[in-house]
Amino acid sequence: MTLSLVRILLVLVTAITAGARPQERPNVLLICVDDLRPDLGAYGDPHARTPNLDRLAARSRTFLRHYVQAPTCGASRFALMSGRLPLDDVSLGNGAFGQLAGSDGPPTMPLLFRRAGYETICLG
Repeated sequence: MTLSLVRILLVLVTAITAGARPQERPNVLLICVDDLRPDLGAYGDPHARTPNLDRLAARSRTFLRHYVQAPTCGASRFALMSGRLPLDDVSLGNGAFGQLAGSDGPPTMPLLFRRAGYETICLG
């Protein structure tokens, strides 16, 4: 599931940006929040007061189904950003993405966006 999502996203970005000048390329913002659940007004929570995120969601693509590859934050983030299952001790830990991002590990989504000319920022 995660690998397919990463591949689809990269194919779309490549197709959209091919030959485009930097100012013509679409902005891409991916927000992944650990442990938030769908507790936002945009997802129908009547008690949530999230007007800024609700406005952003109204102009964006929201996901109604998401499945994680591992029960820990770091391993789940590693799977999403690399498109690979977290199978070893390093990739199953909570520091997996940070440890592998600068190594000879698998190419990550931010790295591929950088190679396509985007400025990338990852916070976590």
